[in-house]
Amino acid sequence: MEFSSLLDLLGPYKENIIQFYSISSLAISIIVILWLFNLVSTFIRQTFLLGKSIGYFYRKYIHSFIKLIISKLSKIGKLESKLNINVQKLPNYN
Repeated sequence: MEFSSLLDLLGPYKENIIQFYSISSLAISIIVILWLFNLVSTFIRQTFLLGKSIGYFYRKYIHSFIKLIISKLSKIGKLESKLNINVQKLPNYN
């Protein structure tokens, strides 16, 4: 028997094989789409948790120092502006 005659014997199974291939490729496509959705949602969740932990650390340990520094700098700025106003009010002896 030749190889071509063997292929002719598989002819009736050809439609079943094509149908199985199309169903399996659809199933694989759906699995890949769901896997990608899960991957993206995991990235979003991990990014949220990272931001939450960084925000917690900042608020608990760093925020008070930065707030103190900014308040001191703003007080210095206010004093400098008051000094400039007072210097401008001095008489000019030219």
